[in-house]
Amino acid sequence: MNAKHFSILCCLLFAAPAVFGGIQLTKTSVIPVKENLSGKDSICDPCVDIMGHIIKELINIILNNGAFGNCSALCDMLPNKHQAGECDMICNKVGIHEFVKLLESQDPDPIFFCDSAKICPVTNNGSAIANGIWLNPTSGPAGTRFGFEFNYTVTSLTSTGGSNIVVVPPSSM
Repeated sequence: MNAKHFSILCCLLFAAPAVFGGIQLTKTSVIPVKENLSGKDSICDPCVDIMGHIIKELINIILNNGAFGNCSALCDMLPNKHQAGECDMICNKVGIHEFVKLLESQDPDPIFFCDSAKICPVTNNGSAIANGIWLNPTSGPAGTRFGFEFNYTVTSLTSTGGSNIVVVPPSSM
């Protein structure tokens, strides 16, 4: 299988006042070096994207209105008509009963939802090799803007997922 290369460029705003609670982290970009292996016709990426915007709204609609007989009846209750159309497309792909069942799962997130709906490919044998992580500057006072770069090579197809960078402040904060 062809190796996939991803370079994650994260720029984190480290605007910490004297207390740890004031740290703000912002992910600015994820840049795939090659096209994803799920194919040009895959709706995995759009599924994760749209569900990230509407999943909580859909859960509230179901809680406030009860059962729905079809996808259009549920999705048309979204205030944004573009999102309603994408919701309807995803819902019709899995069926209204499975769609609602997945929404009612305990604390569903967009990746879990799209994986469970079999919209995104799932593999249990994925693997990747970390090539390096870089930080610039390597240290600085509160208020310093830090740039992070994490590079890895996927050697065996992985499922849809994400990467996190955890910043642990000095114990004095």
